[in-house]
Amino acid sequence: MHGRWGFQYGDQAILNVAPGMIGTKRLKETRYSVDELKAELLLIKAISKEFISIREKWQI
Repeated sequence: MHGRWGFQYGDQAILNVAPGMIGTKRLKETRYSVDELKAELLLIKAISKEFISIREKWQI
């Protein structure tokens, strides 16, 4: 979730523009509603907690 962020007031959408794959589409735009972005952040937090738990269990 890196790149440039903005808010489109008319659509009430949060925009993220990030580098895409090499080719004709150099930038990738993703639109989120506030609820969609909250859901993404909750998912990231859950994945982070799981990763930390696994890392603590299987230390190198």
